[in-house]
Amino acid sequence: MPEISMRLPVKFFSAGQFVGQSDWVHQRRKLDSSVLFLVESGGFTMCEDGARWELGEHEALILEGGRTHYGEKSMGEQCPVYYWAHFAFTENAPSEPSGGGQNILVKQHMFCRDYGRLSILFHQLISESRAANAHPLSCDYLMSLLLIALSVDDESSPSPGALPARLQEYMRLNYKRNITLEELSNTFHYNADYLSKLFRNRTGKPIKRYQHELRLTHAKELLLSTVKSIKEIAYESGYVNEKFFITTFMRYEGVSPTKYRNTFGTLHQNNDT
Repeated sequence: MPEISMRLPVKFFSAGQFVGQSDWVHQRRKLDSSVLFLVESGGFTMCEDGARWELGEHEALILEGGRTHYGEKSMGEQCPVYYWAHFAFTENAPSEPSGGGQNILVKQHMFCRDYGRLSILFHQLISESRAANAHPLSCDYLMSLLLIALSVDDESSPSPGALPARLQEYMRLNYKRNITLEELSNTFHYNADYLSKLFRNRTGKPIKRYQHELRLTHAKELLLSTVKSIKEIAYESGYVNEKFFITTFMRYEGVSPTKYRNTFGTLHQNNDT
């Protein structure tokens, strides 16, 4: 993902929150200032000089000044709601030895892991920009703080390859419980839809299917190594409903738990290796 180098503090111009209507499309325009988008909900598509981004919930995008940008469409049925801020920065400027400025790198498009903090900073920026007695530099530094928070948010996030492994390990330890996407979102501090899509892209399986496979693996071990009833095995594998367990087992394994035990149990008992 392209990164933008900018010198702090930046120059702030304006900020606000936008609530789109049905079939809303961002207008075509070319501004001298850069613009930051932070999506609260819904989604929309933005284009700039041939590049195209589909922005979803809790994603951020920076479009640089002097370039033509425009929207193509809203995404889904939910009207987009997003924060925006116009500002200017100096690209690739050297840092001053005296500490009068410093460069940071911010990804042009990213998913915001710590969205809650970023939305609070945006609210502070908007409030300060509308205050009658605000200091001329206060918004410049609040805007700079917001950009720093974006860069730190990105640096503190685990790599895309590490996150599915962490999810798998968490589910391996907790598969008997009713794990929800909301729980995973709160535990790993990522948007629930993002976690679901990332996990499926990396493993080829939906999160719920992966949980069922963990439960059924445990159930098959119990079927072959114990004389416990189907009801007991269902409960010990995380299913509180025996009928649902049997239905799920047949859907994934092609046979009932009883037939699985009768077919493979003897083979398991006679295996001397």
